[in-house]
Parts: sequence; structure tokens; C-alpha cells
Amino acid sequence: AGIRTGKNVPPLKTALAKLAKAVSFVPIIGGAVKEAIYGKIGSADYLAAGDMRPILVRVVNEDLEPLLNDIKNETLLIWGDGDTATPLEAGRKINAGIPNSRLEIIEGAGHYAFADRPEEFYGLLEDFLKSSPGRDA
Repeated sequence: AGIRTGKNVPPLKTALAKLAKAVSFVPIIGGAVKEAIYGKIGSADYLAAGDMRPILVRVVNEDLEPLLNDIKNETLLIWGDGDTATPLEAGRKINAGIPNSRLEIIEGAGHYAFADRPEEFYGLLEDFLKSSPGRDA
């Protein structure tokens, strides 16, 4: 989400990632071993990123929290209460940092709240757009 949370990577996962990086330089088998380890510990987004992985890693590690106060537009944040990729704690921090924002939490939804609970998600979005000045839904 572009901000830091208290969510820490488990030490074993960190150690395995460092091991994978270290063995990647071993001729012939290094790359295959690295991919096998990452295949077990990587997130679904990381695994699907392919050649875009370095960009994904940079984006995920970027801290935009100092810029939140600069957002002046009315902002709707919709979060799944079961989001493990970007925990609700991140949504609360973003909401606190953006002056004119509203956080809506969808019970029983995860990282892809729009897919997990589409009727609720799109209902919140439609209400937001209808209530925002100068916007047509």
C-alpha cells in the first residue's frame, strides 16, 4: 500500500530468501534452486510478476506515508478485514494520513475485496461517487 506497517516477514522466510539469492550465482543449478525456493516462499503477486519482479519489489518497499497529507481530494478507501497482503492496519494508517478520506471495511473480504464481495464493494463505490460534489455516477 506504500506505507510501513508492523507486519514483519518471518525470520525463516527472510533467511530462505537470502539463501536463494546467494545460491543463484552457482553455475548451472543456481537459477533453478533460487526459483524453487522463491516458488515456495513468494507471494502470488511476486510469483506472477515474472520479469517485473524487481519493479514489484521496489513498489512494495516504497514508503509514501509522508505524502499522504498532500492528498486534498475526497478519498474512499475500501479494505477487506481479512486482507493478509496489505493488512487493515495499513488502511487505518492511510485513512489517518489523508485529511479528507473515509475508510470502509468489508467483513469477510481479503486483499481483493472487489472480487470477494463485489456487491458490497461496488455499492460503497457507487454511494461515494453519488455523494461526491461534481461527480456523476
